[in-house]
This record gives sequence, structure tokens and C-alpha cells, in this order.
Amino acid sequence: MIARTAALWLALAITSHAGEIPTVAEDAQRGEFLAVPIPQVDPALGTGLVGAAAYIFKLNPADEVSPPSILGAGALWMDGGSWGGGLGGKFYLREDRFRIMAGGVFADLRYDLTVDSGSATSSTVPLGQEGYGGLAHAQFRIAPHTYLGARAQFGKLGTTLRAGDPSNLPDSILEEIGLLQSVNSLGPSFAFDTRDSAYYPRHGIALDADISFHFDSLGSDVSMNRYEVNYRQYRPLRDRDVFAWQAYACATEGDVPFYMECQVGQNSLLRGYSFGEYRGNAMIAAQAEYRWQFRPRWIAAAFAGVTQVAPEFGAFSMAENLYAGGVGLRFVVEPNNGVTLRVDYGVGKDEDAIYVSVGEAF
Repeated sequence: MIARTAALWLALAITSHAGEIPTVAEDAQRGEFLAVPIPQVDPALGTGLVGAAAYIFKLNPADEVSPPSILGAGALWMDGGSWGGGLGGKFYLREDRFRIMAGGVFADLRYDLTVDSGSATSSTVPLGQEGYGGLAHAQFRIAPHTYLGARAQFGKLGTTLRAGDPSNLPDSILEEIGLLQSVNSLGPSFAFDTRDSAYYPRHGIALDADISFHFDSLGSDVSMNRYEVNYRQYRPLRDRDVFAWQAYACATEGDVPFYMECQVGQNSLLRGYSFGEYRGNAMIAAQAEYRWQFRPRWIAAAFAGVTQVAPEFGAFSMAENLYAGGVGLRFVVEPNNGVTLRVDYGVGKDEDAIYVSVGEAF
């Protein structure tokens, strides 16, 4: 606890800008550099540290329409033996007519995957996964606030059992043990975005819809399709507060590896659950969050949500809903663009978790 607290306060001290969070960047002529050590506490991976650095800047200082672009790099180390690193960036060009995102990552993950053992209690499986991957995503504006594009992903991933008897594994996991698979995909993407900020929106709507096709012609060993829809809305309240809510749906079909199923706990859906235990070919989720800015650079948050996974969309049942809620604290580490360092505590069904990250959950 002492080490995590020290790292957190070090992160808060890295930047020393004054002022409130503006709705737009105050100085388009000058980029902002951000470096933050982020302590991590994860039920599956253990305890560790992520070092993140980012440069937020305008590609064209004379462009008053495009949001600031960002270049970032990060490295991960966990006490359970996991480590990794990555580089990436998202760029806004020509008065926000074009949006381009690209990046690459390498990771060696060692974690305990929670699975349904078929009894009254769940069990954990000690897995190792090593691989690398990359992403290229480009969109162009086809109407006001509306974008159409394509995204390509590639990578290789190997899965191993670190300990235990393989005969006790569920078939969905056992069939992946010992395989080194190419996981490549290509598909269309759509976005509708009226937010006033890409980093800390106070009002507006963001809707993203993506389809990923994995097939042999791309060199993929995995044959499947994945569909995702992600809707977020933001509303200002009082002078500086924000009420935000999110609705999400995911579906997969084909020969889907367990690690590519729709999973509760990924991408902050929902905070309070470790990933892996609740997964399936269909998932729906909704969550809401109130962000109270009680000081120019301090924000308190309260959030709650509900989700469910099922073998298919027709199999959802109200009795299988999973609920979660929690509270959090944010510090504005980069006021010009509203970039926050957040600490959240989430409580789910029979478990809880602490999250430390740069940027909002949604």
C-alpha cells in the first residue's frame, strides 16, 4: 500500500500546470508532454506498475477544428511475472476530416483465469500468454460528425498452462493450450461523434460500431467474426460537473477462442469484475457515472452498471444480470486537454477491484 501511494503522488507531481479543465485546448501552438507511473492492482495479474508517456499536440497549429493528436508509449511489469510494452498514436487531420490510429504491442502475460468449474464455486486456471500484435485504423468524414473507415489487426498469440492438470480444464480452454496462432482481422468501422473533447467530454454523443472478420485469406488461424457497438453520452450539470452514461453490445460467431469472446471486466465494463469468469458469444452492458469537480484539478466520481453475457442474444435472462458500482477520484494531470489520472474502486458480485489509469473509463 505504501509503494502504491508513493507512486500515485509522484504521478500527481509530474505536471504543474494551473487552471481548470477547459472544453478545448487553450494553446494550439504548444504541445503537452505527460509522463505518469501508474500502479496496478489486478485480481488476475497481481500487483505492479505501468509506465506511460504521451505527447499531446496539434499536427497543424492553424487547424482550429481538429482535436489534439496524441503519441504514446507504455511498459508493464507485474509481480506475477507479466510484462510488456507498446507504442501507438491517434491523429486528427485536415480539420478533423481524417482520423488515423496505429500501434503495436508485445506482452508476456501470466495470470489466473477464473472459470466456471461446474460446481457451486468457480476455480482459477494459471495461464501464460505470449504474443505481439498491431493495429491500423483509418476513418474519413462522410457527413457532419459522421465517419466511415476500416481497421486491420494482426498478431500472434501462444497460450500455455503454467501449472495443474490439463484434463481438468474446460474444453474451450484446453483446445487452445500449446497453440501459437495468427490472429488477423479486417473490417469496417463507423463513428458518430459530437463530443466537445476527445479526452474529457462535458457534452455530446459518441457512437462507435465495428466489425472484425478473421479468415484464412488474411493468414489468420482463427476463423470468426466479432461485432461491437459502443454508445456514450455526456451532459453538463451545475457549473463543472458531468453526467455520463454508456450502452454497449458485443457478439461473436464462428470458431471463437476463449480470449476473444465477449467478456465482462474488459475496457471498464464493468468495474468490479476480473476478466474471464463471465464470457460468451453475446454481451450487453450499461453504466452511468457522475463526475463532481469539487476543485479545479480534483474530481470525485460515483458509478453503477449492469451487464450480462450469454451463448447468444436470444438467451439473455433478467435473472442472470450482473451488477456493479463504485466510487473514484481523479486528478487533472494535463489541464489544457483535460487528461485525468483516475483511481476507481468497483464492487461486483462476490468480488471487488481497484483501478488506476490515465483517462476516463468511457
